[in-house]
Amino acid sequence: MAVPRPFKLTPRPARVARVIQRRNLPTIGLATVALALALLIAHDILIPPGAGTPAAIRTATVVIGTVTNSVSATGSLVPSQQMNLGFKTAGTLTMVAVKVGDVVSAGQVLAEIDPGPLELALQQAQASLASAQAQLDNTKSGTALQQSIDQLNQANQAYTDAVNAANQTTANDQSQLSSDQATLNSDTAILNNDKSAYWFTQYAAALATYQGDLSTAQLAWQNNLPPCSYSVPATGSCLTDQNAIQAAQNNIACTQGTSMVGCTFQQQQMAAAFKAELAAQGQVNADTSKVSADNSKLSSDQAAGQRSIQQAQNSVTNAQDSYNSQAVNRPATIAQQAASAASLAAQVDTAQTNLDADTLVSPIAGVVTSVSAQAGDAVSAGGSSTGSQAPGTTALLPSSGNGSASSAGGFITVMANSSYVTVVSMAESDAAKVQAGQTGSTTFDAISGLTIPVHVLAVAGSATITSNVVNYYVTLALDGTDTRLRAGLTTNASVITASATNVLVLQNSAISHRGTLAFVTLLQGGKSVLTPVTLGVVGATTTEILTGLKAGDKVVLPTASTGAATTRTGGGGGGLFRGAGG
Repeated sequence: MAVPRPFKLTPRPARVARVIQRRNLPTIGLATVALALALLIAHDILIPPGAGTPAAIRTATVVIGTVTNSVSATGSLVPSQQMNLGFKTAGTLTMVAVKVGDVVSAGQVLAEIDPGPLELALQQAQASLASAQAQLDNTKSGTALQQSIDQLNQANQAYTDAVNAANQTTANDQSQLSSDQATLNSDTAILNNDKSAYWFTQYAAALATYQGDLSTAQLAWQNNLPPCSYSVPATGSCLTDQNAIQAAQNNIACTQGTSMVGCTFQQQQMAAAFKAELAAQGQVNADTSKVSADNSKLSSDQAAGQRSIQQAQNSVTNAQDSYNSQAVNRPATIAQQAASAASLAAQVDTAQTNLDADTLVSPIAGVVTSVSAQAGDAVSAGGSSTGSQAPGTTALLPSSGNGSASSAGGFITVMANSSYVTVVSMAESDAAKVQAGQTGSTTFDAISGLTIPVHVLAVAGSATITSNVVNYYVTLALDGTDTRLRAGLTTNASVITASATNVLVLQNSAISHRGTLAFVTLLQGGKSVLTPVTLGVVGATTTEILTGLKAGDKVVLPTASTGAATTRTGGGGGGLFRGAGG
């Protein structure tokens, strides 16, 4: 038997090994690392950690149940109604029938004001309306038209009379002025004749001579040495000077006619001429004053006449306008007067309403929380009002429900004490989920163990921004009551914003998210399978599953982790989605 010969391998040249070792060693190293990573990833996907030890897997079962989503907020309990009550018109209180703490019923009398001024205002309004109505009736019946014609005729006659009277007065004044002017002219001529008479022309020169003699004699007497004196009899030169003074004074008196003793014929003639001129000058002065007065009277009477004529012309214009209004613009006049009568009728209604409202009654049943005036005090007009109302109700916002009547113009505040709502302030993200009609419940900090169901009345249409934080007021109606409830209690409300009943339910910790997609790790035949699911209502601990699972399916829960870098969701697919928790 032939012995086989051994197969002889030809060794590769050492040069080739050296080339591989030197040139391709980095490439070979990288390829080896990549291959190892690929094997690890494949192992992690196909054989998840712990797959060989079922006892280490935690699972959750998909069941049929109910899922709810809710939001919570804190607020205050406020009465369903609170009103600040006052009178519609100002007045003086004659009676206040309630005090703080009194329980009142709807329609109960609270206070009264003095009706006297209101009755007077009503009477005045009624009188104005009666006058306007009579004017309208006259216009409609034609009586006003005839009256306007009569008034126009009277105005025209008054104008004619004013013109005639002014003309007659002017004529009389001008006649008197002409007469007095003629007298002045005549007396002026006489004065001129007297001034040109011979003896009057001599009078002025003689008087000047005598006055000069008197001045000379007086100067000599004053300058005499020794000095002269009237206290002792004069002698010598003093006597001479004194006689000269006396002679000059006598000549002046004779010339002016104040003395006739020892006067010469010439002096007497000059004195007569002087007196005639003086009398003529006085007459001319009197005539001049009279003519001046006549001119003033003429100007004054002409101005008065023009005023009378202008007033008469204005009366004619007004009468003509009234006639035109009745004759030409009668339909428009009737419409205008009817509108005026309607306006006055509305004023009568207002005055009657004010009088009827002199008694203040409570529009709601409740308790009196504020009274700010008493009998004898004056109250201003304000009517009844509320503060800032909570959305969907007449209840006040907690910030405006201060119980003060004076803050809103009234003087009595009445608050409902048997019906309440709670007003809460929600963050904008929560308020966006809340709608009218949604239900929930509320608890009270001050009443332990009390929970009352509520439903949403309304969400505020505008936000309240405080310190750049956006919130919305939400009003919740209480669907129950309790005798311990009081306005102002702090409430803790929860509102169900979404609910699904008789649906597939899975706890939230079994669900992971990748972007907008949701996944679970489904346990099938002992293997973990990453499965996409569609979610419905998401609650605080559970979520509605719409598609991807069925009742009874087991879903792997995520394993415990000490760091985000090793977290795995659902116990499957951890190698692909490391670090993304559910």
